Amino acid sequence: MREDEAAPGYVPEPGERETPVERFIREGFDAVTPNGILGDARGATGELGEAMIAALADAVAARFAEDLPTDGPAASAGGEDRG
Repeated sequence: MREDEAAPGYVPEPGERETPVERFIREGFDAVTPNGILGDARGATGELGEAMIAALADAVAARFAEDLPTDGPAASAGGEDRG
């Protein structure tokens, strides 16, 4: 990221009830964030970004692990039902 060009993008107002997706669908992406940025990365660091991605990956993996069967043919096939 070029910090000298960093600018905030769309950041929801406190208490805003509508999701950005609803606004994107209704008004279009440019109407929601004219500069094409979602959020405000000013002050972020590479270390913080790496930590956030690692935490997200761990959360996604844990969620998928909850859905994996623990016994039967699908469990022994690495989650794939080959029968």
